[in-house]
Amino acid sequence: MTETIRVSDEDYERIAAAAAVLGLTFSEVVELGLSTDLLNESPRQNARRALQNYYVYILGQYDEPHEVPVEELTFEGPQQAMTALTIGQEKRESRMAKAAEGAASE
Repeated sequence: MTETIRVSDEDYERIAAAAAVLGLTFSEVVELGLSTDLLNESPRQNARRALQNYYVYILGQYDEPHEVPVEELTFEGPQQAMTALTIGQEKRESRMAKAAEGAASE
């Protein structure tokens, strides 16, 4: 089922920026934005991190996120991006928890 939606100019720019990096359609990015933090703060940077997470932590093709040639890669579908964004969120939460533990022990 498809449905027409209206988005603000700002939201349109965020969606278009993420779509350009991820290689996904506008509607696929909207779908991802509804269930992830992809479109928050810097969608282009979030999309880049999603690609990095996917190729480092899921596929294991690179050892470090900065090694991933983001400009040369895309996702085949929104499920890959969803997985990558989930991994990224888990990694951020883990880092925040470790930082909080370190601060509490000082």
